[in-house]
Amino acid sequence: MAARRTPLLPLALTLRIRCGVALGAALVACTARAIDYAPADIDVAAPTNEPVQERWSSFLPYMKEEALARGYDLPLPFGISVVYNYMVRDVDVTDVRVGLAGAPPASASRFIDLGSNSEVNAAMLKADVWLFPFLNLYLLGGYVQNDSTSVGHATVPRPGLLPPAEIDFSLPTVLDGFVGGGGLTLAGGYKQFFMMLDANYTQTDMGFDDTFRAFVGSARAGWNGEFGSVPTRLWLGAAFWDTENTARGSVNLPALGNVSFEADQGPRNPWNMVVGASVVLNENWEGFLEYGFNFDDVNMIATGLTFRF
Repeated sequence: MAARRTPLLPLALTLRIRCGVALGAALVACTARAIDYAPADIDVAAPTNEPVQERWSSFLPYMKEEALARGYDLPLPFGISVVYNYMVRDVDVTDVRVGLAGAPPASASRFIDLGSNSEVNAAMLKADVWLFPFLNLYLLGGYVQNDSTSVGHATVPRPGLLPPAEIDFSLPTVLDGFVGGGGLTLAGGYKQFFMMLDANYTQTDMGFDDTFRAFVGSARAGWNGEFGSVPTRLWLGAAFWDTENTARGSVNLPALGNVSFEADQGPRNPWNMVVGASVVLNENWEGFLEYGFNFDDVNMIATGLTFRF
């Protein structure tokens, strides 16, 4: 009888695993997308012979003399940003493995079909610097909370000639943790048009044996001008999430002792589009708002305020 009850174990463990795994991709996705917006792009201005006011940060960016000589108005080199991100995204689990009494984890996916929807809130701090007029480097860190609803279908064998029991389940879970990482942005412009390419890497600690890792690449192109007297940028773009991870951990269960588990997971759709806008309030302050979507499972809103110096 003990052997026939074993399939119930993957079901119980997967309920716990799935909630954390959903956070892995959705969380990394939302933090990566919230912070990969470059704080300022190069604006084209009329050439001027007026002297440039010197300040302690005037040694950056390197090669600024060449850019200024060509009539470009550069942003102040250093920036501190506060960013908030809200995101809803589906995550797929491709395999779940469970190990009993020190045995190597074995796949339990033939008993369980999983799915999940994650709702993520993230608050981030970002520090950046324009090293060159076309290259911005940044570091980031913050706190995330994931509200995940895991749903699935389990097939549980029964004794004798009885047909397997079919069980549908749903389990809400809340997880939170710290995320940190860094990246770079390449930016360029021609007259009133600009383009940005961004890549960043993050790690998220949610209490599993391994941290969740992600690499996110994105591209944006848009218009740089003014509405009234307010400098404004509008853009369209796309992003790709390389956020596939394996969640590993262990749990103590009554009568079974220590049980180890592994779960392979990733975003259901790795691509999404973005549309956004930013405004420059003055040389020190600017803000942005961006919406991400893919006409399927991704909906994201990111907004932030940057102080440049």
